[in-house]
Amino acid sequence: MALGGAWMVSRIGRMAGRGPYWMYKWFHPRSPYGDNRSLMRLKKALHPSKDHRWSIFNPLPVTLFASFFIIVNTYEDTVAGIGLGLSLGFVGTGVVSMLTGTLKKYNLDVLSYAAMEVARRLDPSLGNQYLVPLAQHPSRQVREAILPALRALGTPEAVDALDYIRHQASEPNLIQEARSAGDQLLALSAGVFPPAPVANMQGMAAKHKLLFPTMSKGKKTREHERDRAHLQDLELAMDEVVFSQLNLRRSFPHVFCKACYTRSEMLAYESWSWVRCRRCHEATHLVPHARQAIGVIGASEPWHLEDGQLRIALWDEEKRHALAAEVEILEIVAGHAIHYDWAVSAVLSKLESQGYTEAARKSNRGRIEVRLIGLPPLEANSLHLLRMVDPFVQENDAGDAWSHENVLAAMAAPTLNEEATVGEESL
Repeated sequence: MALGGAWMVSRIGRMAGRGPYWMYKWFHPRSPYGDNRSLMRLKKALHPSKDHRWSIFNPLPVTLFASFFIIVNTYEDTVAGIGLGLSLGFVGTGVVSMLTGTLKKYNLDVLSYAAMEVARRLDPSLGNQYLVPLAQHPSRQVREAILPALRALGTPEAVDALDYIRHQASEPNLIQEARSAGDQLLALSAGVFPPAPVANMQGMAAKHKLLFPTMSKGKKTREHERDRAHLQDLELAMDEVVFSQLNLRRSFPHVFCKACYTRSEMLAYESWSWVRCRRCHEATHLVPHARQAIGVIGASEPWHLEDGQLRIALWDEEKRHALAAEVEILEIVAGHAIHYDWAVSAVLSKLESQGYTEAARKSNRGRIEVRLIGLPPLEANSLHLLRMVDPFVQENDAGDAWSHENVLAAMAAPTLNEEATVGEESL
């Protein structure tokens, strides 16, 4: 009876430990930011001194053990024998698992899985709070288990933790892995590595969603093992794409596409999230830290990003070509050999045709802000067009250009057509 109880409990424990399916269900967040229930479970899992999920077994044997223990004192020999057999099987299998290291390996697997779930979250504060301190854990296995998660976390605190592991470790493999992860993070933050293409991310997510439920099957088959290997390859591939976007994800929504001159969007599947351009749906030309996009007529260079301000030249005088860009501010800078009225008309027409003007009206800003820098020579018709975009034109930095009153006075002046009509009437 005891052998039968041990066999049954071990089979249930094997099914429970077949992960990552139950770990996925246990730690699964409802959004990339996580929900309270999954976050509480992740916090508990990031304590390697505890036996996660109440040891290697599913909670069912624990419930059976308690039930039959109560029944033993109530009914006759048959039920008592079953309860005693299950009890001995439960205890015996637990002792064997501890002696063979199965339980320890299982706990490390749970720790590694939970650590990666935390590292993938959009909010890095959770990882800094619970992952980084584990770098000082006395167990080498624990430090080795969290190393991929520290790399995926990518914060300055994670870099310091990897450096600590590298200096404290005595195993060559662990030293090399920690050094490699730290060097990759430093290179990524310096912009050495471009973001990986994201065209296949949705396809990989769809395959992952299709394969993952098959991991709940308790019986091992060749097809099951092939799906498991494919699933792990998909997760590694998605992790690498997300890792290459570390700067973009932390900078979102201040991310701009240098090819399409538009802002980005963020997509998510489970705990993976990635950024792509709204128009071309790629990430290879995305630039982070573009807090404010400014379109310039009369720019000295086509593209300039400094202190969070991105300036884009919207007019090429030589080619007489206007560029449409998703900008919050339109600057018209005097002092350049360009036809300002022609440029203003062409740029505003381009912005309107691409829908950027209408989108600005529907946004929280309500308009594209227009700035006149250095008294650019503009006809009344051009001022009228600018008034339709922004009724209030800001003063320039020198303070001696168009004031609010001067702009309104200029806009109130009759246009060329109106002057011609008045002249005809006087005749």
